[in-house]
Amino acid sequence: MPAKPYAVVRSVVIAAEPAQVHGLLADLRRWRLWSPWEARDRQLNRRYSESSQGVGAWFEWEGNLRAGAGRLEILQVTAESIALFVSWRRPFTSEQQMEFRLDPEAEGTRVTWTMHGELTGAAKLATVLFPMSRIHGPVFDRGLDRLKASCEQPGQA
Repeated sequence: MPAKPYAVVRSVVIAAEPAQVHGLLADLRRWRLWSPWEARDRQLNRRYSESSQGVGAWFEWEGNLRAGAGRLEILQVTAESIALFVSWRRPFTSEQQMEFRLDPEAEGTRVTWTMHGELTGAAKLATVLFPMSRIHGPVFDRGLDRLKASCEQPGQA
């Protein structure tokens, strides 16, 4: 049975310059300010590459069942986007590509968060009842709300 491709896409307009938003997304150590997964485990163990910015920078985490465990690596950085690769070890094994796209608008910056990958086996069957957009969409919405708060009202995320 062939793999089933999926994509989850969410966006928000943030009243901030693209460079300000970019700074929070392109530095993996700054993800603690806005990441939707932070609240899932206050005791989350983190490891970072020597540099937390730029192509090849990575972040590994190990947490409780809700936070899981995995690795995130920056694949590409431009002024308009940040591309990442995510590999989960727990609670399920999976791999995805993520991208943050930053587009200037009159009100500030539109941030579009996209995740895509392929489902196989049991995961493919499970998404008949629970589509990936239903599973990850609310998490992305929460993260974008926290990112917006971090940019518009620093210290409020």
